[in-house]
Amino acid sequence: MKRVIGKAQLTAICCDSLTQAKQVFNQESPEQFLCAVVDYTLPDAPHGEGIQFAVDAFLPTIALTTDLDNEMRKHVLGFGVVDYIVKDSVQVFEYLQRLLHRLEINKHTGVLVVDSERRSRSALCTRLTQLNFLVYPASNPDLALQIQAETPDIKLVLVHDNLVEQSAISLIAQFRKSADATQLAIIGMTDKRSGSISARLMKNGASDFLYLPCEHEEFLCRVVQNMDYIDQIAEIQRAANSDYLTGLANRRYFFEQLTRYHARAGDVLALMDLDHFKRVNDNYGHDGGDKVLQHVANLIQQHFKQDLTARFGGEEFCLLVRDDKQQRALERLDAFRREMEAATIPYEKQTIQCTVSLGAVGFCRDEPIEQLLKSADDNLYTAKKKGRNCLVMTPPVENA
Repeated sequence: MKRVIGKAQLTAICCDSLTQAKQVFNQESPEQFLCAVVDYTLPDAPHGEGIQFAVDAFLPTIALTTDLDNEMRKHVLGFGVVDYIVKDSVQVFEYLQRLLHRLEINKHTGVLVVDSERRSRSALCTRLTQLNFLVYPASNPDLALQIQAETPDIKLVLVHDNLVEQSAISLIAQFRKSADATQLAIIGMTDKRSGSISARLMKNGASDFLYLPCEHEEFLCRVVQNMDYIDQIAEIQRAANSDYLTGLANRRYFFEQLTRYHARAGDVLALMDLDHFKRVNDNYGHDGGDKVLQHVANLIQQHFKQDLTARFGGEEFCLLVRDDKQQRALERLDAFRREMEAATIPYEKQTIQCTVSLGAVGFCRDEPIEQLLKSADDNLYTAKKKGRNCLVMTPPVENA
């Protein structure tokens, strides 16, 4: 079990009995635990008392059993667990690993529940909270649209067709205006057993459909599968838009974002190049060079977290520094340059030092992006000619 949890990149705290679990739990903050994985039968808790303890401690709980007939299934689900797993094959532990990973991701994932009936809405929210989601309830369409517009972490919407002010179909269509199926999963729900309802909801933008009330396992599988799809698409997009070595945006993505960006008066576009980088590769090998590139990328992310940054290729980086005044943007660029100058980058039993040169221009949408980059590149060349490890911008900034 410890190995399975480790594969999910989590740390396991193992206990052999309910007594030991209580001792550990009393010594630690409950918030530090992601969830509890509890065997139904423990030496001092032979009838699921360990499961009840974990649930009562408000921990998302996964129950383990050796056998599960229908009566036992009802009994275990009655505790209010996230899910149960029968220990009858290797595959179930692979499922456990995926489920643990899902619970970790869910801590940062919002789910919007739109249901006009308080009892039904509360029951759905409880189920989703058990799965570690950030849950946002809404009793009417207007509130739902407001929450969705103001909450960027929402990746899943559950819409019941019992809405009074507006039809579920109309509301789903409005959600789809701001987010397509790769960005937002929508599950339509109804308690009316009519085959046409599911088809109409899905034709108008729902990703999936549920008849209520539904079995615990069906609800879990529908939610998890829809979220897995959203996450997989996001991962593919990240891979397509990112530089594999540094994690920064790649050149193509940088250009795409520039074409959509609305410039501010103080924006500065800068090209940056590592000085004498060939010497780094010659002296320390390409692994050492990669270490330097990763260090530079980490510093860029620290200094320019809210800005648009990219690795253009090799040892060249490009930054769009967003500010109200160009002077302040330049000061931030030069602060980065000075930190690079002072940095000692550990590599094996050695340290590597490397400086950077920068060429900058004021970013203006009235001028073609290609021309702006050429001007920045000309200034970078000037910085190299001046002796490297400096920042050059033309024309000079007028307002300090």
